[in-house]
Amino acid sequence: MKFSSILLLIFTMTSYGQVAFEKGYLIDNQGEKIDCLIKNTDRFDNLSSFSYKLKEDGEIIFGNISNVKEFGIGGFIKYTRASVSIDRSPMLDYTKAPKFSSETLFLKVLVSGRTTLLRYFEGETKRFFFKVGENNLEQLVYKKYYLNESQIQENNHYRQQLLLALPCENLPDSKLRKLKYQEDELISFFEAYNVCVGSDYIRYKEAKKKLLFNVKVRPGINFANFNINQTRSDRADAEFDLGSTFRIGIEAELYLNFNRNKWSILFEPSYQKFPDREATVLASAVTTDIASFSYSTIELSFGPRHHFYLNNDSKLFFNLLFSISLAQNSQITFNERVGFEIPNNSGFSAGLGYSFKDKYNIELRYNLPENPLNDVLLWDSTFTNFSILFGYTLFNTKK
Repeated sequence: MKFSSILLLIFTMTSYGQVAFEKGYLIDNQGEKIDCLIKNTDRFDNLSSFSYKLKEDGEIIFGNISNVKEFGIGGFIKYTRASVSIDRSPMLDYTKAPKFSSETLFLKVLVSGRTTLLRYFEGETKRFFFKVGENNLEQLVYKKYYLNESQIQENNHYRQQLLLALPCENLPDSKLRKLKYQEDELISFFEAYNVCVGSDYIRYKEAKKKLLFNVKVRPGINFANFNINQTRSDRADAEFDLGSTFRIGIEAELYLNFNRNKWSILFEPSYQKFPDREATVLASAVTTDIASFSYSTIELSFGPRHHFYLNNDSKLFFNLLFSISLAQNSQITFNERVGFEIPNNSGFSAGLGYSFKDKYNIELRYNLPENPLNDVLLWDSTFTNFSILFGYTLFNTKK
């Protein structure tokens, strides 16, 4: 399999690989609440539409800012449609005052209670909004600006806004004076205010993600060839067709806690013993010699893996690995000349696979051609290997 073919397969996979739909709801323009499954992409900021289904095997429907008033996923994500005045000033200019424009946006609800905190995020633009009770939403104003060519000042009007709108005797002024225009600090302040006035509130956040880790046994079959040639002569050139051989390995995979766990890092030690082979080579213009080949390795592979979720049970994956091959009693010998040991070497591989219920998987792995004899004087080699690997999960923290 050529490496370009693997890249083509990767492109095909990315065209339909997706994050699973999660249980949620939406409220339409008539005020009707509809239970549904919403595609959680981790990229809801600055959105004007989203994908959802009414049932697991249903068609994909697109909700947008013109027909959806509110939507949420589980108890940790909530977005609401709002018509607001938002500051669209550049990141830095020479104007202290904000430049407001009227827009209808989906805002993420961070804290909901007697007083509510919301967020809008687009590129380098992050704006926070708040409201008290049923009053209109108001942006909390914060702006950096140039006082002159060498000085930058801050407009911290949001502190004055909160001081006037959210009075509470048991909330010290010092907390407000030190309050930064940062999400964690604003959330903490709004939680404290709701507690101060005796209001129940909801903090919308995802549960702390636990470490996802699994261990698999990875048996497989190798299809390999090993060619050697002398760099100054073709008399000892030989090709060893190694056929199909068994390999065994253990894979440890650690999922990264972002982008819906679509990325992971894996480490896979494996052992393979290739069959001994002999080949007839030229010793001189009129005589021949016998080259004997013996090769086995402990291979240490590690690298990233990307997952393409098809549904709750099935996913495709792609990995790029760097491998170090530790040769074990490996050598090439001749009857009529001095042989040599095959040294350690390294290389890269790419694999495509399918996983079912995070329990069983199969992978096609292509090792880029290597030259194990690169450090052997006057000799070159080409080692190619294509593998079919199987996997069975022994341990999984998802369960």
